[in-house]
Amino acid sequence: MLRHGFAQQPALELVDQDLSSAEQETISELVERHPCGEWLQSQQLRLDLPFAATTMTQLGMLQVRFALTSEKTLAEVQFSGDLIANPAAIRAWSKDYAAARWSETRCGESWIRRSCSPMHYLLGIGRLQTVVETS
Repeated sequence: MLRHGFAQQPALELVDQDLSSAEQETISELVERHPCGEWLQSQQLRLDLPFAATTMTQLGMLQVRFALTSEKTLAEVQFSGDLIANPAAIRAWSKDYAAARWSETRCGESWIRRSCSPMHYLLGIGRLQTVVETS
C-alpha cells in the first residue's frame, strides 16, 4: 500500500531493492527488543474515565476520554486513537490538560508549547487545534 501510494507521485521513480543482511539483522534485533504486542498494549484504554469525545483525523480517529471534578473541570484526561506520538508526550499533554482546568486557550497553549520540543511529536491528526476542538 505504501509503495502504491508513493508510485502515484509525479516525478518519483521507485526502484525495487532487497534489504542487506545488516539491515535484516538490525530489524530482527529491534523486533526482539520491542515486540509489537507489547508496544500496542502499552497504554490500555481507560474505561474508568466516564466521558469521551471522538474526531475523525488524517489517520482515522482521535479519542479523548476524561473525568470531571465536582467543580466541572477536568480531573483526568487520556488521548488515544490513530495518531503517531511518543508516549511521554501523550502522558505530558494529558497532565497539562487536566492542570489547565479546561480553558480552550490554556489547553491549546499546552499543545503548542509541548509540540515545540523536538522530543514531543504528534502526527496524523492535522491541525493541533483538532485536539482542543475534540475536547
